[in-house]
Amino acid sequence: MGGYERQPGGTNVGQTAPGGGAGAEGPGKRTLTEGVTPAAAPDPVREITDLLNSATGGAAAAFERLKGLAEAQQTTVVTRLSRALRGRLATGLERSAVTGDAEFAVLRRCFDATPAGEVDTLCRWTALRFDLVVTSTSDSTGTPWDKRGLVRCWDVLQMLPAAHVADNNDLTSLTRYRSRSIEGWASDDGEAAIGYGNRNNIDTEVETGDFTDASDPLRGKNVFDATVRHEIGHRVDAGVGGPGYTSSDAGGGWQTWDATAGMAQRLVTSSGGKISSWADATEKDAIIACLQEVIDDRAPNEINTRLAALPFLSRHASDAAQRTKLDEIKSDDAVDALRVSFSHQAPWDLPTGGVKLGDRIYQESYDWPQWVSYKQDARTKKFSRYQFRAPGEWFAEAYATYYQPSGAKGALMAGRDDATKAWFDANVDPQRGAGGTTPTARGEATTTATPTNGAPTPTSGAPTTAPGGAGGAGGAGGP
Repeated sequence: MGGYERQPGGTNVGQTAPGGGAGAEGPGKRTLTEGVTPAAAPDPVREITDLLNSATGGAAAAFERLKGLAEAQQTTVVTRLSRALRGRLATGLERSAVTGDAEFAVLRRCFDATPAGEVDTLCRWTALRFDLVVTSTSDSTGTPWDKRGLVRCWDVLQMLPAAHVADNNDLTSLTRYRSRSIEGWASDDGEAAIGYGNRNNIDTEVETGDFTDASDPLRGKNVFDATVRHEIGHRVDAGVGGPGYTSSDAGGGWQTWDATAGMAQRLVTSSGGKISSWADATEKDAIIACLQEVIDDRAPNEINTRLAALPFLSRHASDAAQRTKLDEIKSDDAVDALRVSFSHQAPWDLPTGGVKLGDRIYQESYDWPQWVSYKQDARTKKFSRYQFRAPGEWFAEAYATYYQPSGAKGALMAGRDDATKAWFDANVDPQRGAGGTTPTARGEATTTATPTNGAPTPTSGAPTTAPGGAGGAGGAGGP
């Protein structure tokens, strides 16, 4: 009796040939696995395909299976899936299933392995990573994203705090519109829009002087990246107390008026010139009313003509006394300021920002209309010229500067505007200035962690910003 059972029709594996030796056909013993067909190696492409073709829950299960593979295998599998299956995987996933660092890394590999022609799927990967609607703008300028734009957006957004992007209630969508230059805008409904065209090399275009002076921190920086940060900054502003800081002396001492009423009187009073002390009250009122009409009509080129047409100056060509009065009015700083104060003139690009009235600059920031004033000496600490278009632009350009890679947060502010860096450390950055802005080898950034340290979460109510700006029409970092 041996230790093995005889198998029907053959020799048992412990049986020897007659005479105690091995049989003529082989050794005296066989292994237990001899003659057994080896199991087929797992085929993750087939497994994931089957999961995606299942009735329910296929995308989530497929993603979990994908996540368990080695990094190189993940890329291979996604590459080998059909276009339809890649789309099914991306659209079938819920954001709640892909919120960890491991999941973020897999999402990026899925994105990278998706061909450039599958724009909807690329947008969906980006949407899952940052919890945003990623599409074209809804107006007539809206145009589909392309992979090169989404790649750069992803690289920028992953280096910003999650509290400012995925966990920001004031940011709901990332959209693209058609433009001949790199630019952007943001709106109160949570949209951050980026404009660029096929001729823009978004990987290499840097700011060379359209919106900065040579010594400004944003000079020489990638325009596309700075624009993305700038527009995100607009959607962070209100929730972290930006309006309060920009109204303080450290933030420029900004004042804002969303109507033109009373602007002429403000300019005259701040100037403290001849008009403000004009002896004849009736004539003074007429002068101020004339300047107000110039403001209302946005007609700086008509200042001289309109002043000369005032009834008490109508004979200035032949009357020396009237000519003297007209010259005194025209030489007032309030009048000089008004000549260069309108948004289509971009006064923020002037070396001094315009004509100082008292210690302030007054200007039309947008033709909505919106008028603003700020303390002129704040320009000595500027990050770009465009920063001084409006308080919202001031904050957005500061935000783009604070998170400019690579290195420590706020490194470009240090030594130039230490007060603002300290304020950003304490009030804007969830990590209180710790960490950096350098991506890790895997593609995620050191700033993605958001500790529970009581940092404020953005809420609704940030001021709407008009199209235009940095890198196109909105400064070094965007409009």
